[in-house]
Amino acid sequence: MHEFKKVSAAVIASILLVSACGCGKKDGDKKGGAKKNQDVAMRNDPDAVDIEKAGGADSYDGGEYDIEDPATATVDPDDVDWEELFTWDGTTITGVKEGAFTDAIKNTGVLIIPDKCEKVGEKAFYEQDWIKEVRFEDPEKITLLETGSFEYCTQLHSFVMPPHANLYSESDYMQNAADPFGKACLMSASTKLHNIVLPDGKVPYSLVSTLSNHWIDIPANNQTYMDAVFCPENFEVTIGTSPSPTMLFAKYSREYYEANCSQYGELEDDDVFPSTVCKIYVVEGSWADQNFDKWTFGDLVQKEYWDGKNYTFVEYDTIWDVDELTVYMDGDEHVTFYGMDEAWEFIYYGADREKKLTGRLTEEQFKTMYAEFMALVDDGTLSEETYSSASVYADGYCSATDKHYRGKDDADGAKLRTIVEKYAK
Repeated sequence: MHEFKKVSAAVIASILLVSACGCGKKDGDKKGGAKKNQDVAMRNDPDAVDIEKAGGADSYDGGEYDIEDPATATVDPDDVDWEELFTWDGTTITGVKEGAFTDAIKNTGVLIIPDKCEKVGEKAFYEQDWIKEVRFEDPEKITLLETGSFEYCTQLHSFVMPPHANLYSESDYMQNAADPFGKACLMSASTKLHNIVLPDGKVPYSLVSTLSNHWIDIPANNQTYMDAVFCPENFEVTIGTSPSPTMLFAKYSREYYEANCSQYGELEDDDVFPSTVCKIYVVEGSWADQNFDKWTFGDLVQKEYWDGKNYTFVEYDTIWDVDELTVYMDGDEHVTFYGMDEAWEFIYYGADREKKLTGRLTEEQFKTMYAEFMALVDDGTLSEETYSSASVYADGYCSATDKHYRGKDDADGAKLRTIVEKYAK
């Protein structure tokens, strides 16, 4: 549990990824190929590698260098001079200096906003996909997180908004309607938050509507991953005198849409709807509590009570980071699962590379299947250190979450086929 006022910027470490982080996904940046080549070069000729450029050697003993692997290098975030890493316009962070984020910083997953900051500018941390946790040294001073300031931070699982950030004011309405995590209809692909603590005041409706389905008449399900929303005691949404249903925090199933929203348009067979319930925590007797049915919509929205200070985030789920999953069973025989919002389409190719089968799995089916593959990793059948043709490749939302597990020998493909055919049928 956490105290909202005192540590509102801290995210529980246990909900964060434990894999090493990398920023920016590049075709040639897979599984430390450069490091592997460097190791081979050192075994053949220890003098052939520039120690400083290789990542910081400390000793030479009997022909082998003790070189720190950039993938595991780390630093104490509290020892970093964060203010020097950013570009500034007065007290507004406008961006990041080129090369400022070293591997050691990225591997912590922690971004600290120094106490000099009052605003975070538009797209200031755009595509910083290594960030898992954001801490504000003085959250009380933050008044604005501009649109896209944390867009495409694809590992950002949970976020605590500063209590006075992005509050509504008639004199500066458009500026304070900013959405820090992306724009409407892009959110599910750009920043998939599971948990958020909202500001402690009156906010524009756009801030909460883009965290949910957003458009009731266009079921894009922008943020179907949202699991928990914490509303402090003074939280309030500006709805206006003639509220439109598109201004609400909406999360609903296909069945609910068909029963309550048919006037907004017919559905296609492949329209995807969420299944995960979102719990909205409100303080009893507060505006968010008394007006709950006015600013929320749908059967997947549930009200819970909290004290406005102490919160517990939903635990981290590694499935959330998988964009595609490809399983190779025998030669060219493979199946690829393509992630959608809470659903997974698949294409099964035979040994002749011809399309054999197509279909769709629900989120729960995919999770269950993925768990079976991970069980093979846990028991040693699959490993990142082996090189057989039988393999499972998890393509993440950034290079930090890519995983490639292979069997000990090609015969392990039969085990993978058994799992695949249980679900892809």
